[in-house]
Amino acid sequence: MPHPDKVRAGTKGMNRKGMGYGGEDAYFYASNSNGIWAVGVADGVYEWRQVGIDAGAFSRQLMEYCRQAIELGTMDVLRVLQFASKHLRRCETLGSSTVCLGIVDTLQGRLATATIGDSGFILLGRSRENYMSSTLQGTYYIRYRSPQQEHSFGCPYQLGHQEGADNPEDAMLSTMPLYPGDVLIIGSDGLFDNVADESIVEMVNKVLAEGGKPNELSQALAFHAFQASTDKAAMTPYSVAASEAFEMIYNGGKADDITVVTAVFN
Repeated sequence: MPHPDKVRAGTKGMNRKGMGYGGEDAYFYASNSNGIWAVGVADGVYEWRQVGIDAGAFSRQLMEYCRQAIELGTMDVLRVLQFASKHLRRCETLGSSTVCLGIVDTLQGRLATATIGDSGFILLGRSRENYMSSTLQGTYYIRYRSPQQEHSFGCPYQLGHQEGADNPEDAMLSTMPLYPGDVLIIGSDGLFDNVADESIVEMVNKVLAEGGKPNELSQALAFHAFQASTDKAAMTPYSVAASEAFEMIYNGGKADDITVVTAVFN
């Protein structure tokens, strides 16, 4: 979902099987014959447009090269990022982007992730008495939340062409087991700046209890983030962080591109 100003200027988002983009955000999901399923979100830095660079092209190519790495059989999350970064340099693609990448080993039931910047993910699970159920119902709680990676407030880590850009090796890596019914939500900062973790949990419980599908959950979260981003009176994660960073009272959401991808593991 592109930034509201971009929508008014005629920009449209695009969703296809396995990939999509909106504004400077992009995402992909893919699998390979090694039992790997992968998903990624990238958020290009809009400010490059001030010098005539389309950072959306950087984020889209970053996701495309990650997809290619997966389909070639790569199983290691860091090697996927290294593969994509190398090809971006070879193509001399200009711009920069945050990224969050998740790789699921469906044979071992494990999730491996790499995050650079403020794109991130939340993994939700169900209580022990519920996760053996064949339904998607049951109370969810946060099993893991990726931390943001910033040099300073508003300056996230990012892969890019510029001197001083961060490298794949700077990514925060994590690995964890998956259980039946776990929900993975991966998104750009357009989601996490505008929707508190507690609200995400509430929406997951509500949508899945009503029989909603993962794509319906993604849409509900994106719409909620959009509403909060345009609400000048809302208390959002961004307004709380800005108030702390600048030692002043700040209210309202942060208008931005919004990308949400959701997976439910059965």
